[in-house]
Amino acid sequence: MNRYVFRFTKTGSMRFISHLDLQRLFRRMFKRLEVELMYSKGYNPHPKMNIAQPLSLGFESNSEYLEIETEKSYDIIDMIKRGNEALTEGIVLTAGIEAVPSPKNLSSIVEYAEYAVCLPTGGLLISNEALDYFNSQKSIIVNKRDKKTKKKVEKDVKHLIYRLTWTQTDENELRIHTILRAASNEVLNPMLLMEALCESVGISFEQETCRIVRTDLYCLEDGILIPLLDFCGSGKEGLYEKRKEK
Repeated sequence: MNRYVFRFTKTGSMRFISHLDLQRLFRRMFKRLEVELMYSKGYNPHPKMNIAQPLSLGFESNSEYLEIETEKSYDIIDMIKRGNEALTEGIVLTAGIEAVPSPKNLSSIVEYAEYAVCLPTGGLLISNEALDYFNSQKSIIVNKRDKKTKKKVEKDVKHLIYRLTWTQTDENELRIHTILRAASNEVLNPMLLMEALCESVGISFEQETCRIVRTDLYCLEDGILIPLLDFCGSGKEGLYEKRKEK
């Protein structure tokens, strides 16, 4: 059995493609490349292909992760090169590695997600004191929809925030960098955090104009955040990075 992990972008209009449609897109890509995916056993077998921590609709990303399992061995660089020729604009394979086979899929080992957020401020300069106050609170409350009742409930998410920093170069936009919990059993949507932040500093929150880009996914090992691709490649054949064209 061979296991391959790819990193890819999801930008532009592709931020509106659903997770299921993204899976179909990659299945068609591998079929065109004549890459034979392994299938699960049972009554309804499905290809062994997994996308780590599906991205919320409308979010962009520079670092999404896809893993596949195959019976045959394939050249990772060739798959990336030909795969990009078959993919649509906005979905680009940027790196890949032949990973160590593991009973755990990517989604089960992700611990944190990193985001870059551009938050419109409506022409207001936000003071560092206001932002520091928000960040230093013992509890940060968001309104989260309960999966069972479908009603919004208040939840303290302070413990789900690993890092939160910001810069504001003009009165129109606040740039935020944050690392949030993104485990399979516990995740914080950055949009909820931005809504709480806006309420705290006194600016209007408009979801449609808030641009969120996921910049990486991390595993946690001995208290250190490790990018997902580096974690999967530990002790294997190294990392192929797509070089920018000159």
